[in-house]
Amino acid sequence: MKHITRKVMHTAMAGALALVAVNLNAQCTTWVNPTPTSGWVDFNNMFGGAPVASGGVCPVNEITDFEIWADEAYAMDNISQGVTYTFSVCNGTGGTAWPLSLTVVAPSGAVDAFGLDDGSICALTWTASESGSYFIVISEEGACGASSNQSVSNGFPSITCTGASAISEVASNQSFSVMPNPSTGAVTLNLEGMKMNGNSLLEVVEISGRTVLNTMVKPGTMTKELDLSALPAGTYFVTLHSNGQLVREKLVLVNN
Repeated sequence: MKHITRKVMHTAMAGALALVAVNLNAQCTTWVNPTPTSGWVDFNNMFGGAPVASGGVCPVNEITDFEIWADEAYAMDNISQGVTYTFSVCNGTGGTAWPLSLTVVAPSGAVDAFGLDDGSICALTWTASESGSYFIVISEEGACGASSNQSVSNGFPSITCTGASAISEVASNQSFSVMPNPSTGAVTLNLEGMKMNGNSLLEVVEISGRTVLNTMVKPGTMTKELDLSALPAGTYFVTLHSNGQLVREKLVLVNN
């Protein structure tokens, strides 16, 4: 049975939340498992909570022992204010079993974000408004707290961090842009803001952390054309490794 090995449930935030079902625009702060006022603590037990960037790279904390079900919540300790995070279930079933919606609840009970990223069926990105312990609520769209899919798997849960606060400060003086964004697949990278002294590695990475494209960029390159039309719609990261530094931009692919 799913979750059978899970340990103590996270209850520190129970008093802070007003557990009222709100179906409008996919926002939902009502759940059932592990209890209506606590979240599964697997991320806290396995990873110490939210990921922290190290050396300019943020890890992808993914649990592959089970997939998410509807009407449950995950406790996430050590969220830092101002850091941008992405919670996703894009591996495994990958959000295809039932229409997924996520709600991110801050320690105060405020909702930081809800729904899914544009063009995605399996991920939500938000910038934390507070520091502390969050809840990530898993819902079926249109069935807040009352889904018939409370035991139907829909993807491995994972979290990573992005944005300037998650990238090494030494890379802050370099940047590139991706246009258009969102895109149906044909994108142009403007690399004029990059200082490349040698060949640089360019990668396109799924939200789950899997690399779907990599290529070398020669020094002096001002623009780079990419054809990503064969990739499914969703959120990706275009990452450039140059001069021992890492610079990353988010890219959203949408269907034609």
